[in-house]
Amino acid sequence: MDISGAKAGRDPPSIEISLTIERSLPINEAESQQFVEDLMRCMRNLAVLIFVMDFGQSTIHRTQCFDFVEQVIHAFNFEVDQQA
Repeated sequence: MDISGAKAGRDPPSIEISLTIERSLPINEAESQQFVEDLMRCMRNLAVLIFVMDFGQSTIHRTQCFDFVEQVIHAFNFEVDQQA
């Protein structure tokens, strides 16, 4: 992306890139842990500064949503805080 941007006369650091990763919500604690690890690895490798999670219209039970918040979002917030 940087090379293409520079060839087009753009300043590569000023180019904002959007990436969508489509994934199902994890259904258990092991999948939640893998989700956090995969997402953090991706964010580190790509030097992501801001991201948005969008899971569309899920048909899962609300308990699974609460589990996701507890197992993934809280873990992710902790991981980000530790790197700050």
